[in-house]
Amino acid sequence: MNLYPLLRPLLFSLDAETAHEVTLKLLQAAQLSGLSKLVYPTLENKPVTVMGLDFKNPVGLAAGLDKNGDYIAALDALGFGFLEIGTATPRPQPGNPKPRLFRLPEHEAIINRMGFNNLGIDHLLTQAQQSGYSGILGINIGKNFDTPIENATA
Repeated sequence: MNLYPLLRPLLFSLDAETAHEVTLKLLQAAQLSGLSKLVYPTLENKPVTVMGLDFKNPVGLAAGLDKNGDYIAALDALGFGFLEIGTATPRPQPGNPKPRLFRLPEHEAIINRMGFNNLGIDHLLTQAQQSGYSGILGINIGKNFDTPIENATA
């Protein structure tokens, strides 16, 4: 059952960042309630090995959707072959001032100027460990906005 045509007008009535947060919370609620299997199909497993890593299928999720690792189980329920979470920074930071996420509906695109808003790497690692996720999990890291570039690798 494709709920997107029903939800799209509601989501587009919200600013882009709020819609992003609402969507993740809805995915999590569907996963926790067991409705995810009824509401949306999962990708079927089509295993592939790349650079010695075994993926359950070749379709993965890039970083940016789940910056803090709060929705790993909900995203896993969609059937991705791997998940990439983050970008996390050593210390929590608020990111850029709002608005910072912009829709371009005519191009079916967004502009992301969020600025690594996240709860910090410690939170993300705790979430990843508690998720029980058994697939390939990539974690993107970045420097805090106030870290000089010459200290970025630290």
